[in-house]
Amino acid sequence: MNRSSRARPAPPLFSRARASVRRVARGLLPEPLRRRYHGYALQRDFGIDRKSGVRTRFPLDRSLSRGVNLVGWFGSPTGIGQSARALARAAESAGLPVSRIEAGHLDAGGAAPAPHAVNLFHVNADGAASIVQLCGPSVHRGHSNVGYWYWETEDFPRRWRDRFAYFDEIWVASEFCRASIARESAIPVVVVAPPVILEIPPHAVFASPPEAGESFRFLTVCDADSVPERKNPLGAVRAFSRAFSGDGSVSLTVRVANAGNASGLLLELQAAARGARVDIDTRPLDRGGIERLLAGCDAYVSLHRSEGFGLPIAEAMALGKPVVATAYSGPRDFLDETTGYPIRWKPVVQKAALPPYPAGTRWAEPDEEHAADSLSRIVADRAEASRRGEAGRKRIESIYGLAAAGRRVADRVDGLLARLARKP
Repeated sequence: MNRSSRARPAPPLFSRARASVRRVARGLLPEPLRRRYHGYALQRDFGIDRKSGVRTRFPLDRSLSRGVNLVGWFGSPTGIGQSARALARAAESAGLPVSRIEAGHLDAGGAAPAPHAVNLFHVNADGAASIVQLCGPSVHRGHSNVGYWYWETEDFPRRWRDRFAYFDEIWVASEFCRASIARESAIPVVVVAPPVILEIPPHAVFASPPEAGESFRFLTVCDADSVPERKNPLGAVRAFSRAFSGDGSVSLTVRVANAGNASGLLLELQAAARGARVDIDTRPLDRGGIERLLAGCDAYVSLHRSEGFGLPIAEAMALGKPVVATAYSGPRDFLDETTGYPIRWKPVVQKAALPPYPAGTRWAEPDEEHAADSLSRIVADRAEASRRGEAGRKRIESIYGLAAAGRRVADRVDGLLARLARKP
């Protein structure tokens, strides 16, 4: 590449001021003119032809260091926030410098400087375009640009096809996500799974289930903002009730974040318990509180209908907990009969729209009778449950340990930069 031809970004203060003016101007335009302005801005600022969806790629800026500018929701206690934090630590463990850019602060004045060669936009496809635009062309231009996306169904929405134009490739956490997104993508989609990292101190973890006769506690975790029908805590409660109705020595804690955003959910959960010992926890919890819940349970259950990755499942396994989970979607990368208790399922089509999932979404309906049997087996044969829990812990450490994840990130960064450097 001719060094003199590389794009020179505007000074950071000027760039942020210009981005702020653009945002204000867009907000003042009527909707039809706003759409036209958007098309113009795409072509002018990012080199994307609106009709063809093809982006003219600017040459890589060779003065940028080998490293990652990671844009994400670092302050969020959700799985998306934890994934961004974990990927940043993975990159650093492999010797890659990381500049963290908080996505939630971009409206307040634009992005921080992007001194490294790779921009990793850890923002799902629905919000990817707006976050790239908020960062501005000075951050985008001259860098290699990667989207990190999660998606939870087999069909990636065609309405988000235009997001691909901003990126050189898409990284995902699981083979399930890769297969779904790749069907709609003209750019590479590759699995670069994050590490599974917990900060809980070792003395707080009980690797073996309690002895027979002692009380036993299952846990399931659900965020009402992540579509309860997909997370399916009702299925977990029904299966638990089928297995342990009237048995006060076995309990299920149902952790529901943002419960007020799902009308009627708590009443449905209480009704589904049917005499079984079900405790519903709706307290506000930070990341440490979530980890303490995981460490304090004896086994974890997730009768999800679909997961992009299944972070709480992997985290419970990392703590050596026996796990009962639907044998579908993201968790299939690490959960099988040797590392947990996978649950049979049949395909089901969702008749009503559950935004962002449209009517007609296909996912799994877990077999609650099989789940109830598996829950009972864990309590009845605690030695076998402990063996599977330990096998699961070793599986997670080998695939999703910090060192392994760091190698994945570094190898992909180097391969991406080499590929783009070869292009004219």
